[in-house]
Amino acid sequence: MPFRQLRIRELSQDKTTWRIRTVAWILLALIAVLLIAIGITSKSLIFPQDVSVVSTGMSSENTAAAPTDQAPDTGAPADDTAAGVPAEPEPPPVPVSVAEAPIEPEPTVMAKAEVMEVLVVPGDTLWDIAATRWGDSGWWPVIYGENRSDLSRRNPDHIESGMTLWIPVLAGRVSSPDAADLRRKTNAYQVVADDYGKLDNPRAPEYETAAARGFKE
Repeated sequence: MPFRQLRIRELSQDKTTWRIRTVAWILLALIAVLLIAIGITSKSLIFPQDVSVVSTGMSSENTAAAPTDQAPDTGAPADDTAAGVPAEPEPPPVPVSVAEAPIEPEPTVMAKAEVMEVLVVPGDTLWDIAATRWGDSGWWPVIYGENRSDLSRRNPDHIESGMTLWIPVLAGRVSSPDAADLRRKTNAYQVVADDYGKLDNPRAPEYETAAARGFKE
């Protein structure tokens, strides 16, 4: 090889003799050092570029995968709540009152559709009318209870001439009354007893006792 022709003379360490070294070993050492330097330089140039490419790719992927918080513009008006403007409070519901059905008053004796009309003439009494219509004057409190709301004085012993009295139609007959007729007669006797009591009429206890005892068939 040509490198074998190159030789270097140098003194030994004790400087008493001369040594000859081949230049080839020196060149090989220099070449090795040069290659190492080139390798380090090339790596420093290549790796930063790869890192920049990888980081650029990752950033683009993150940008593509990251969800966007901005809603698409659909042309609809912006929400006032999202813009920080408080929405107007909804009015409270108006309570709906349910009207209660009126309570119908209990009929004193029976409905007007089941009655007969009698015109009072001078000298008439409830006893006489009951005896004439039913054949039994003991049923007169039923006539009084039926017409009590129309009497001005609420006095069983007083009726005015010219007024019209309503005579209820019994479910049965006075001689053989129905159970409903007997209940009506008992209630009518209690009404007479109450009104006699307000008038301090001494007959009030008599009718009170009869109402308490009741009437049976």
